[in-house]
Amino acid sequence: MTLNVLQKTIESLLKYEKRKIDFIWHGGEPLILGLEFFKKIIVFQKRYNINKIEVINSVQTNATLLSKKFKDFFYKNNFSVGTSIQGPKTIHNLTRINLAGNGSFERVVESIKSMKDKPSAIAVLTRDIFGKRKRLIIH
Repeated sequence: MTLNVLQKTIESLLKYEKRKIDFIWHGGEPLILGLEFFKKIIVFQKRYNINKIEVINSVQTNATLLSKKFKDFFYKNNFSVGTSIQGPKTIHNLTRINLAGNGSFERVVESIKSMKDKPSAIAVLTRDIFGKRKRLIIH
């Protein structure tokens, strides 16, 4: 999403909403857009919230790019952070690999543990994990 599209989207949505709006930043890996992109989200929301409504921001991430700067920014700006984890390491690493072809389980768990407010998590059901619910319990 370009900054122009971001600005017009936020402006349009906030122009007509009178009660509350939830922005969910999801799809692929949103953190790849960089911290400056998320800072612009806040700038545009403040600029175009002419009705002074409640604005809620959530981001869904695989947590591999969740740096301290991102964590501090999300905490300061009241973003809800959800992480994508596929279950225990053996299952997670089947589908959640990095550019080098290695599993990302350890990196995801490190990111989750280091957050001030623990995030929510989602798991995508795939044929690799479907029917293996006992193996999905993470201790």
